[in-house]
Amino acid sequence: MDIIFNKFIPSSDLKKISMAEVKLYVPKDKYYLKNNLNKYNGKYYYVKDVTTFELLNELIGSYLAHKIDLDTVDYQIVKEDGKTFRLMSLCFYDLLYRYYHAFEIGPLTTNVINESLKGNAVPKKYEKIVSNLLKLIALDLKMGQADRNPKNVIIRESKINKNNINLSRAFDYGYSYTTRNDGNDMYYENPYIAVRKDADSISNFAYINPNIKEFIYILKSISIEDVLSEISSMYDILIPDDVKTYYKKKDAANNELFRKI
Repeated sequence: MDIIFNKFIPSSDLKKISMAEVKLYVPKDKYYLKNNLNKYNGKYYYVKDVTTFELLNELIGSYLAHKIDLDTVDYQIVKEDGKTFRLMSLCFYDLLYRYYHAFEIGPLTTNVINESLKGNAVPKKYEKIVSNLLKLIALDLKMGQADRNPKNVIIRESKINKNNINLSRAFDYGYSYTTRNDGNDMYYENPYIAVRKDADSISNFAYINPNIKEFIYILKSISIEDVLSEISSMYDILIPDDVKTYYKKKDAANNELFRKI
């Protein structure tokens, strides 16, 4: 059976915006968004193509992020034509801030974050980033995230106060629950760390970074059946039993990583 989406926004309700408008709402070095930025009900949204399972994973990721107070994009479903669906999220760029992909922020910041995640003292300036990265790592492990790359970890820095620096909104949960099978599933990686995906290694990482335990406890207590039920209700989605069974098996396997914490 197919996943059936009953609640969506017709693509005809969206309006492609001009480059002049893009310049007002998107930082100049983020023009790659220009072909995917649309206006809806007076607001600006980023719209992206997804497969059916990626769409469902994005909704799951956003739902779980809220459970651990991780700032995240929220999604609405767009129907393009026939059975083609896309996802749109509110454009979160604020021109009072500079935005950097993880590899753009510079070696000093990268090294500080990397050392902090190895158990070294966290400078006050970077406390928020490290705290939110731990939330993101816990969420990625819960979901079996396979694509937390430098382009989907964005850091935000105030133009007024450079000490005001934090992780920007989390997004890109699509390649989770092993929807991408590239044979590289032995490690969880993001731009700052690589951790072997076994219970001993995750337990050791949590020992070095004890603040992650709070987020892991919350996430591992959440039933994927309850998550799918909530999402089904929120978005009016019909999720067949075989899909629920698939997620239940993958979620149980991912939760095994937490069994020694």
